[in-house]
Amino acid sequence: MMKPPPQEQEEDEERRRQRKLEEALEVKSLRRIISAYLNYPDAVEEDVIRYERSFRKLPPSHKALLSHYPLKFQSLRRCISINSYFIFNMLQAFEPPLDMSQDIDDCGGIAP
Repeated sequence: MMKPPPQEQEEDEERRRQRKLEEALEVKSLRRIISAYLNYPDAVEEDVIRYERSFRKLPPSHKALLSHYPLKFQSLRRCISINSYFIFNMLQAFEPPLDMSQDIDDCGGIAP
């Protein structure tokens, strides 16, 4: 069997490097997405706490106009809980299309 010419070998090697880089970038992106989902409950709870803090700082006359807000905060927390349940179930059922076990946060040192 004949070896392919050197130029063809270089092109094949370049295609392999490109595929490896693309896969590394996909895994890195997928990890960021999964991390965002895992961080959802804490991130939105911080938002609700910030809303409550802003509400508490209002003058009494403004609070009177927005007297329904405390119930809205409770409702937000119920929605957050339901969303979190859904997200965590979704993540448990998720099977990544790529090998996520590789440590490729720096894309394996592969230069584009």
